Amino acid sequence: MTENLRAAVARRSGTDADGEKQLSPVDLVKQQVRQNRAWFNTVVPAHVDGDQFVALCLGVINKGGDKLVQALVDNPHTFLQSASECARMGLVPGETFHFVPFRNKQGNGTWAYEITGIVDYKGEIDLIYRAGGVTAVHCHVVRAKDAFVWHPGQMEIPFHRIYQPEGATQEGLAGAEERGHLTGVYAYCVMASGGFSQPSVMGASEVRMHRAAAKTDKFWGPLWEPGDKPPEIRDTVAMWRKTAVHAQFDWVPHSAEYLAANLRAAAAIESRPAVTVAKPATEVTGGGDTPALTPAADDPASTPPATGGQEDDR
Repeated sequence: MTENLRAAVARRSGTDADGEKQLSPVDLVKQQVRQNRAWFNTVVPAHVDGDQFVALCLGVINKGGDKLVQALVDNPHTFLQSASECARMGLVPGETFHFVPFRNKQGNGTWAYEITGIVDYKGEIDLIYRAGGVTAVHCHVVRAKDAFVWHPGQMEIPFHRIYQPEGATQEGLAGAEERGHLTGVYAYCVMASGGFSQPSVMGASEVRMHRAAAKTDKFWGPLWEPGDKPPEIRDTVAMWRKTAVHAQFDWVPHSAEYLAANLRAAAAIESRPAVTVAKPATEVTGGGDTPALTPAADDPASTPPATGGQEDDR
């Protein structure tokens, strides 16, 4: 299907009035990505290679399905906008940042496909770590036979113990089938200050609400109804985790601006000149026209000389 659509798009490219071959809409987007290589190099953070970023964007286009190809035809600028957002955040196209086509209503009343950039939960964790305000991100799913306790306001983080089969001598190694179906998920962060963030705790019903509101099921896997045993597939578990991490994302620092502000503050402290306050050498103790002056208490001269270790009997 995709190859047929690509062939149709390629056939739309003809020649202009001067006989020059015109690029197809998809090839035109590729050309624009390549032409913006220097600009991407100035936008990406220091840990990202601009040339590699461009190559990954082109790989996303080459591997795209029918809807992505149609979006490149209908609204090619939306891909470039999403690529710019991905570059600014320093994420990996197609891995921690996804280019997802959606069919949206246009200003003229027609419907057409557009590209929307979606940050993967691994990308959100990457942004949280890079901001510098968090030292660890924890996210775990809870299953039917696990022990789980959460008392908001009375506990800093939830208590979670993985089910231990009877007779087992080791804890925490039970598999998904032994532990039962998914019943919840939670996430929290250990802050650089040593404390914990506000935990994000969700039961199955809340996760279903997020699943129902999702614009795409590309990352979720098959839909399951309340009361049914959820399919035990990797994508489903990953999306439960993503939902909790996404909620946690708003509770903790995650922007490059936060890191930049911390670096500026540290630089300002380092460059601040040292301030020394001189202590007075003497203090006034007498009266009359000419006050008597006595040495300050911390003046070495005020210390009486050693007397051979004799004790003061006064």
